[in-house]
Amino acid sequence: MLNLASCGSGPNPRLVKLVRLLARRAARKAYLEMLEERRTTRS
Repeated sequence: MLNLASCGSGPNPRLVKLVRLLARRAARKAYLEMLEERRTTRS
């Protein structure tokens, strides 16, 4: 995991939570798109 807020005081917990949420959502979207591509190419 890349450390976005490495500026002295440490990462903002709310920012970290937001970044994790966005990363998880993006990963799920990419995964579902990959599965959909596999399904369509297989048939």
